[in-house]
Amino acid sequence: MANTNDFIWFGTGSGANVDTQAVYAAALAALGYPSVGFNTGTAFANQLNKVWRQGTAASKVLGDLANQYGFDWLDNGNAATLLANLISAIKAVSGQLSQVVAFSATPVFDCSKGQKFEITLTGNVTSSTITNVQPGMSLVFTIKQDGTGSRTFVPPTGVPLDTIDPTANSASVQTFEVSSTSVIRYSSPMMSNPA
Repeated sequence: MANTNDFIWFGTGSGANVDTQAVYAAALAALGYPSVGFNTGTAFANQLNKVWRQGTAASKVLGDLANQYGFDWLDNGNAATLLANLISAIKAVSGQLSQVVAFSATPVFDCSKGQKFEITLTGNVTSSTITNVQPGMSLVFTIKQDGTGSRTFVPPTGVPLDTIDPTANSASVQTFEVSSTSVIRYSSPMMSNPA
């Protein structure tokens, strides 16, 4: 399901009545507007359109970033939610957002919620899925065995996960890189240590 970005970039159409950057900067500098703003009766539509376009560009791009990583960007007056969604999107794009995936025989690893995955095996995973993979992501899988151990794990299609440690209470960790063609390649061999 696609996420929503309510913020629209203004004045971007062909033939829009918007000053070029050079004309805009020179006109505003000559009038002293960058620091004091427009005075009554002196603003022209092409200058105002430029101001609105510059202001809305950042809002739209931030919304696009949030949407790419699974977060809505809504114009509903809730600045706290916008900030939280932006922080989560930045953490996701930088690989800092992690998630504990609840055990299931068929778990889903959703990259829009984080790129560091941790799952504790309390049974066998017969198949798994990875979603919302983007080129340039770094993925970390931590597969933990419970106190019984010897649980099996079938990785998502396309994720070349090495064999996990079957020892009870062990943790197997492996990192991967996603190339520009969305091919997932491992960037480190499987590491195993006590959970």
